[in-house]
Amino acid sequence: LMIRTDLWRQVGGFSPEFAPAYFEDTDLAFKVRDAGFRVRYAPQARVIHHEGLSNGTAIREKSDEKPKTAADAPKLAADAKVWKLDWTTNRGPGSAELTLSSGANLYEGTAIEVVRDGDKISFVGERMLPFGPIQMVHEGVISGDKMTGSITMKGLPNGREPKFDFSGAVK
Repeated sequence: LMIRTDLWRQVGGFSPEFAPAYFEDTDLAFKVRDAGFRVRYAPQARVIHHEGLSNGTAIREKSDEKPKTAADAPKLAADAKVWKLDWTTNRGPGSAELTLSSGANLYEGTAIEVVRDGDKISFVGERMLPFGPIQMVHEGVISGDKMTGSITMKGLPNGREPKFDFSGAVK
């Protein structure tokens, strides 16, 4: 995030109800827009989260819950393959990382359910946009180390559900 200090102060910065760190950036974007400013984002930017690098790996979903650690994360099997998926929308190119294994399956590092039927595959990944999360519904076919198919975007504010093609390959 990048915001002028005077605008940060004007809109009140991050709202405390989103602490410790969930959706405060989206809320800030709405406050900036409500103040009459434009919100811009870089759809191709990637953020790499190094869990626990600054504060350790113990996390809690509720204050009264026993801390969880990285050891509680979904387990990838030895057969894990990482795929790079690419597509183009009317706003430009996009990509995602998909990890498939006989243990866990991950979309951009988040555990997902994958349905396989022979060479057919379907799964739903989530993307965060300035107005909130959307679902990326993937329907595809795997042939060796290649994957092709279509993506339907669901959850856009205007109710549209655009569909476009994707392709992928094992990294």
